[in-house]
Amino acid sequence: MTDDPLRPLYTYLDRVDAGDVDAIGALFTEDGVYDILNTEHRGPADIVRYLRTALSAWERTSHHASNPLVDVDGDTARISASLYAYHSADETVWHFWGRYTQRLVRRGDGWAIAHMALIGIASDPPGDPAQFTGHPDRRPVEAP
Repeated sequence: MTDDPLRPLYTYLDRVDAGDVDAIGALFTEDGVYDILNTEHRGPADIVRYLRTALSAWERTSHHASNPLVDVDGDTARISASLYAYHSADETVWHFWGRYTQRLVRRGDGWAIAHMALIGIASDPPGDPAQFTGHPDRRPVEAP
């Protein structure tokens, strides 16, 4: 196992697109939390159940994280990265833009996800506006 704190994020993305939800559950600590669009799922079993239902709606997905920011402090790490995700089934296509944040803890075999959040920014077609809160650090930008 690698000691790269980005490994859980990239493994998560790969396994989502592969539909391997059991492998995703193994990335989380026993009390791990996945907060997806303001809805929390706790523990690997609950996270796997949720993902099995959510991913069953799509025939194909392609998830891409970019611009990761990594802060490591001893046996904990924080990750923040931009997300673009493509979803399709039959004639339906859904594009999603958001942000992942993760709090990781080091364990014997590498890093595990203690908390992961998916923050919505936009989608096409548009989703529920209550789920699209934007970048967590977004500040108003005033025109000159």
